[in-house]
Amino acid sequence: MGRYDRPLRGSDVIARAQAEGVDARVLNRVRAIVDPAEEVASLENLARTVGPEMIGLSPGAWTYVFAPLFGEFE
Repeated sequence: MGRYDRPLRGSDVIARAQAEGVDARVLNRVRAIVDPAEEVASLENLARTVGPEMIGLSPGAWTYVFAPLFGEFE
């Protein structure tokens, strides 16, 4: 469940992308794919839903943006 006292949700994923200042096109792709209310169980699950190639980020940039949601690479 990461570092949160509640389940991680799609809204957290969207907020993280926005906070990291990803390109507007990338952010729009994330918003189009990710359901804000859906629970995100793991980084691997997120990668299957909205992987780097799906949104136009390099694997390294994708990891930098999203891994901290799960307590990785902080």
